[in-house]
Amino acid sequence: MTTQAPLLPATLVDRSEARRVSAAEKLEDVRRDELGQFFTPAPIANLLAGMFDPSEGALRLLDAGAGVGSLTAALVARAGLEQWPASVDAHVVEVDQDLLPTLTETMHECEAALPRLSSQIHGGDFIEWGCEQLGLGLFAGESTRFELAILNPPYRKLNTASRERRLLAEVGIQATNLYSAFVALALRLLAPHGQLVAITPRSFCNGPYFKAFRREMFATSALRRIHVFDSRNKAFRDSEVLQENVIVHLVKGDNQGDVVIASSDGSGEESVSERRVPFSSVVHPGDANCFIHVSRMRLTAAWRRASVRSPTGSEESMSQCRREESSTSAHVTICA
Repeated sequence: MTTQAPLLPATLVDRSEARRVSAAEKLEDVRRDELGQFFTPAPIANLLAGMFDPSEGALRLLDAGAGVGSLTAALVARAGLEQWPASVDAHVVEVDQDLLPTLTETMHECEAALPRLSSQIHGGDFIEWGCEQLGLGLFAGESTRFELAILNPPYRKLNTASRERRLLAEVGIQATNLYSAFVALALRLLAPHGQLVAITPRSFCNGPYFKAFRREMFATSALRRIHVFDSRNKAFRDSEVLQENVIVHLVKGDNQGDVVIASSDGSGEESVSERRVPFSSVVHPGDANCFIHVSRMRLTAAWRRASVRSPTGSEESMSQCRREESSTSAHVTICA
């Protein structure tokens, strides 16, 4: 009798990507719009997973709006390949009942590839589930808190009279869009010094509708990194999404330091340029609106090559750059 070879972490992302492509082909546009559902391509999933600081000990992972499990698979693959000295208890939440069998397959493979992993699948609405978890913490003294949260939340507006808005209001969260509601809830569910990485539309960076969200985010968390894309149509290119997206890395309860601004073309498969800037250039001191001043970086090939090797960029490269205000009051970095 032959014994089946163990599943290697390196194969997890490829296998979950095949499931993602199959699920996306079956998803009707009406259903996609109803759920605000856009699955994460493998290169973008790897980009998000790569932003976490390596962790050790007993870790609880939250993947809200998990889809077929692409983000969890990417993070588990990284933990396995880098041999993180950690055990992981993964909680994945997905409202689409049609995806649960596929999600279950992905989680079984994650457990096979990383023996220190256990997983729980919560088939339901993350807004309801997350608010319930917060309620347990308030009234029962115990609720699950997470060291890691990874999200590609749904993109859909919330009506004023919607059930989601009512549930969120009961726990003190103001949100006009599902994606900001997911991130706000996930931040509330993080343990002290827990990390959150999420890809979202860039619209939360300014404007009055997201003011409460920005203020809570910066009151409770430190912004470690923000990744912007040069193209609006590559991150989710097979879903025909024409949207400016950003990826943020937040650490709950940490002191705010400098922020790493990263830029890439958009597909997730190309090199990434980085620079480190003071937080005061991202969110201006005394700004009650907490506008986030960041935009796509237009870099010369020489600066891009230098900054790929050195995350902060060389002194010579940085001295060549000047900042100009765009029409949206966000900063655009232009290199001579």
